[in-house]
Amino acid sequence: MNAIAEILTNARATSKLKPKYYRATSVVGMLAAFAGIALTGLSAVVFAALLGLELDTPVRESTVGLVWVGMFFTAMPLCFFVAMVPVAWLCSSVLVRIGYMTEEDRKYYALRSRYPAHWYQEGSQSTVGAEHNAA
Repeated sequence: MNAIAEILTNARATSKLKPKYYRATSVVGMLAAFAGIALTGLSAVVFAALLGLELDTPVRESTVGLVWVGMFFTAMPLCFFVAMVPVAWLCSSVLVRIGYMTEEDRKYYALRSRYPAHWYQEGSQSTVGAEHNAA
């Protein structure tokens, strides 16, 4: 299974987590979203500065406004990904410390959104998690 398909499968499996792990991973997701929004905002300001676009000028009135919009919408998913991985890694460090996951689980949690097997409610473990934990 490729990485994108695995991430999507694991995202769908989030609803099958035990409540305390569901809450923990929801907090991590919210922190990553806030970091992604901040990074996206920063990139918008940087792109405007690089293109010489005044921040108080409407984009549609600028000759480089369309270029800025293209750069902004291209950078947006990248900013969220760049924010997500470090936030998930740092938060999973705390989860390792309090015993919610192992060092090995942290790598898969931060890079592929894969949850440890013991996080799932009985009888509802993700197939991706089962493949990893059986290996």
